[in-house]
Amino acid sequence: MSTTASPARTGTTVVGVLGPVAVDSSGTETSSPDTLVAVPGVRARRLLVALVLAGGRARSTERLIGDVWGDLPPKAPSAALQTQISRLRPLLGSASIEGLGNGYRLTGCRTDLEIVADLIEAGDAESLRTAARWWRGAPGEDLGGDTDDLAGELSTRARRLDEELDRRRISLAIATGDHATAVELAEKRCDADPLDETAHVDLMRALAGSGRIPDALAVFARLRRALSEQLGVDPGPQAVALNAELLQKDSVPTPATPRRGRVAGLIADSTELIGRDDDIATVLGLLERHRVVTVQGPGGVGKTRVANRVGYRVADTGPQVYYVPLAPVRDADDVVPAIAAALGVGETDLGGSGRPRLAVGDLADRLVDAIRGRDTLIILDNCEQVVDRCAQVVADLLAVEPRVRILVTSRSPLLLAAERIYLLPVLDAGVTGPAVALFEARARAIRPDAYLPRETIAELCRHLDGLPLAIELAAARVRTMTVEEIGRRLAERFALLRGSDRSAPDRHRTLYAVIDWSWELLDDDARSALRRLCRFPAGFTARAAGIVVGYRGFRLDDTLEALVNQSLLTVAENGGRVRYRMLETVREFGEDKLSGGSPSGTDESRDVDAAMRTWSIEFATLAMDHYDSGVDGQLMTLLDAEVDNLVWILRRAVTGMEQGARDDLVDTVVQVFPVLTGFWMARGLNAEVFSWGARVLPSLPVPPRDVPPGLRRSWQATVVASMAHQMMHRDLRLLATGRYYLRRLHRPDPVYRVPAELISACVLSRHPLAAIRYIVRGTQAADEEVRTAALSIRMNLRENFGHLEGALQDGLAMRERAMTSDDTWMAAMVHVSIGSVYGQQAQWHKAIEYYRTGLRRLAEHGAREDEMQTRCYLVANLVAAGQLDGSAELLAEAEAELAVIADGWTPADPDPQGSPEVTASMMVSTAELEMTRGNDELAAGLYRRAAAVLKREAPARGARPGCGDAGRGDGRRADAGRSYRLRTRVPAVARRRGRRDLRRAGLAGCPAGRNHVAGLRLRSVRRRRDAVHGCPIAGHGPADAGPPGLLDVLRDHARYGRPVWTVG
Repeated sequence: MSTTASPARTGTTVVGVLGPVAVDSSGTETSSPDTLVAVPGVRARRLLVALVLAGGRARSTERLIGDVWGDLPPKAPSAALQTQISRLRPLLGSASIEGLGNGYRLTGCRTDLEIVADLIEAGDAESLRTAARWWRGAPGEDLGGDTDDLAGELSTRARRLDEELDRRRISLAIATGDHATAVELAEKRCDADPLDETAHVDLMRALAGSGRIPDALAVFARLRRALSEQLGVDPGPQAVALNAELLQKDSVPTPATPRRGRVAGLIADSTELIGRDDDIATVLGLLERHRVVTVQGPGGVGKTRVANRVGYRVADTGPQVYYVPLAPVRDADDVVPAIAAALGVGETDLGGSGRPRLAVGDLADRLVDAIRGRDTLIILDNCEQVVDRCAQVVADLLAVEPRVRILVTSRSPLLLAAERIYLLPVLDAGVTGPAVALFEARARAIRPDAYLPRETIAELCRHLDGLPLAIELAAARVRTMTVEEIGRRLAERFALLRGSDRSAPDRHRTLYAVIDWSWELLDDDARSALRRLCRFPAGFTARAAGIVVGYRGFRLDDTLEALVNQSLLTVAENGGRVRYRMLETVREFGEDKLSGGSPSGTDESRDVDAAMRTWSIEFATLAMDHYDSGVDGQLMTLLDAEVDNLVWILRRAVTGMEQGARDDLVDTVVQVFPVLTGFWMARGLNAEVFSWGARVLPSLPVPPRDVPPGLRRSWQATVVASMAHQMMHRDLRLLATGRYYLRRLHRPDPVYRVPAELISACVLSRHPLAAIRYIVRGTQAADEEVRTAALSIRMNLRENFGHLEGALQDGLAMRERAMTSDDTWMAAMVHVSIGSVYGQQAQWHKAIEYYRTGLRRLAEHGAREDEMQTRCYLVANLVAAGQLDGSAELLAEAEAELAVIADGWTPADPDPQGSPEVTASMMVSTAELEMTRGNDELAAGLYRRAAAVLKREAPARGARPGCGDAGRGDGRRADAGRSYRLRTRVPAVARRRGRRDLRRAGLAGCPAGRNHVAGLRLRSVRRRRDAVHGCPIAGHGPADAGPPGLLDVLRDHARYGRPVWTVG
């Protein structure tokens, strides 16, 4: 296999079992461990592992039942197995589970076992490195508590593969002279199995190759003793021959690399260093190109351990390495003596008689003499408290000896021209990331039988910022607590995260001490800034910092730089702007200092709250101005960066108002809430608007009548946004409060010049016709914003009442407006709305085109919920168009889209969680697809379930649940035409709602069955609907004609023998 090619072939599903069981069904050329998606459900994972271990051969039904359920099979095991297989199939993409006789086999996929085997076979360095990355955790750990033989079989396969990989990597490392890597790998194998003779021979060769012949001979002696004591045998001929060869000095091979350099002071690892291989390799690379490298990062991130590991790796290549711990040094005058002591240079020397004598010359000069002419690496660990003196010493050493290199660990940089800084990152807290692996390793060492759910651990590690020390301190609590209990106690993290490791330095015994060490090194401005800026959960800009700390300019720049230099702030660019962020642990430390331990806070704490409100009002004003010109990507990026900060301030203000405080809290709420509402609606997070509106509106006081115009607009936007979602839940008290507030705020004169006044006028109208009159006049207004708002409302009204041609006309007009402005959000929603209208007109190909465009724009905005619901509509239209055209391509696209929406859910599962609108749409789309497969009964059940979800959970108790229920039928061909419910419920819904939308109400009956008589009976429905109102349906001519396109749909229904839905 080529080392440059992906190990997964294009179009092939990849199944991963070298860690949590996962699948990549994308079929792309970029399949990798990172693209694998975890398989939900223990039984599904066990079934998939069993099929993988069969290696493409059939595995009997009986054995699969045993693999999945062990000794406790279900009452109907064969049926239960078939159910599990049906649930698993949608996750596998192009792979398939085939039934063969009395068994099943897995085909059409590649497993990571096969991929790794091929990479090992390739044998080059890049292939072996790629193979190592496919290990994502301990194989078999996610197969449940009673994993028995299945997990054992998987573990054995994986262990053999791992051993073969190590052997190949060791052989390659020895062949290329990388003896340090060979020693490391061989030692790991020897530790895992003290009787593994091959591993010991590899270790002997690696040690001999690096010039460490005595160490190699000691390995042989250890192997011989272990074999004799445990098995009563001697080492094999290969080990004996190598030992004899090494005993003959003239037969020792010339080392391929220099002999190991002298090591002084380095600390050997007492536990495995997890997740730092790439960092170590990067630092080694920097040291090859730069003479001074500073590993910088916050306390507890692992700088010391990384530096020590780098020191050992450098020593293996020949240079002498000196480790200088500077944490105990607090006085600048003690820096040189500390370095001299580590290098063996003292104030006195020994004379010829062995007696001490006074050394001649300054100690600094003698230090320089000690390294002159030598290839040396000096590691200065923990320099931050004496960083200025360290910088001077480093500069002096660099000036006198070109072969000396300096590796520094510090929370702040040296700020030398020769310095190259490496910011040591925190650990990745993903489910398969090193943070979780570190927690697991430390927790298992303390309590091996602890239950360690990876998802919960990952969430815990995220709250701990991926900081290794914090993770290890939390893992130590597993001795007496569960992972869930530890997570719940994180609010008291400084009391919780105290270590009991007696070998740890005092500054690492508690998480509080780690940060306090840096706090003591700050000046007064930096300490004040740390206290005052700790309440920004999402980070902050320099402008926001200036408002909260109370000053700007160079003084602010210096203060922020001081915090960055002590690794108490991180710096990142977002949307072309620099943002600063505190780790969560640092924020809590700052909060402790700010509140002074008082529950009610301090004067400074209240001052900080006021300053943050000032910032939020300034930001909200700028955001609202941007809203006026359109919701585009720039605005969404700006809001996305600040939304958590704004929510924190809003929550604080609303809580204060609920407790009776007012002050400037009201102005904050009415200006911040509309900004957040616009963001949430653009992201499809309507539940946030509803839940916050229910809190905001009751907390507001009665608005004064003389509100300034700018603030009046914010008041109106706040009240309308709160009311809009309460209308769906029929909260009459809140609605009455909102109308009263709007009546005090409303000014009739500018109703066609200010969108907020137009909407207020509609809400305050006593009759729907009066509101519609405002809307119609608004569509002709001179003000473009008013005109756009009116068109949007009228389009929705026309669509909801079945006037689809008018709705389409308004939608196309809005599309023209959106395309000539920067409002990409309006463009997205208009395309979706137009697609909806076309779908209801049975113009499915046009609907598909608009839905696709809308989806792209929704994805750009991150509107996940709206995107998923639009995908549901797209699926239904793809099914309809594919069924009409006989297009397998469109039906295949529908299946692919549905797989994205369902995310592993199948009709056999309980109702999915989430937005009722989205979940019901997903079930209806699934039903549409099942109808094309002839699964009428399954489809009918899905329609019933979708209707039940909407009735139970949807905010709007309107016609849609009724129509869904009316059209559910029982799915059987023979009963469809005789369905009493079909003949009575649909007209009843239409009559009750007074709607003109025959397409939506009438065709709701189509899913009841495949007999064309069911569709043709809709004509009687139409006539009955006309009789109720005494006018042609939708104003489209005689009753026999019906709306354009309807009879065509009915003919298609009869022609294809199954419903061809019009879906919006």
